[in-house]
Amino acid sequence: MTKDNILRFRITEEVLNMRLEELDLSQRAMNCLHRCKCATVEDIIDIQKILPTVNGCGLNTVKEIKNKILEAQLVVATANM
Repeated sequence: MTKDNILRFRITEEVLNMRLEELDLSQRAMNCLHRCKCATVEDIIDIQKILPTVNGCGLNTVKEIKNKILEAQLVVATANM
């Protein structure tokens, strides 16, 4: 599995190293990721295939997490232009 599989494009190191708190996720999404022992975006990508099976982490929560990572990547890309 590649690190960029979650969004189908390469995620920068800056975003991979972001802490969960920086993503401004809902409490449900945060709880789901804490159950999986995730602390950074890289941790999320490492466990992305099992996310829908985690208690409290349905498809809408998975979409929210992916969208927040995408938003973070866009912010970083725009700032580096």
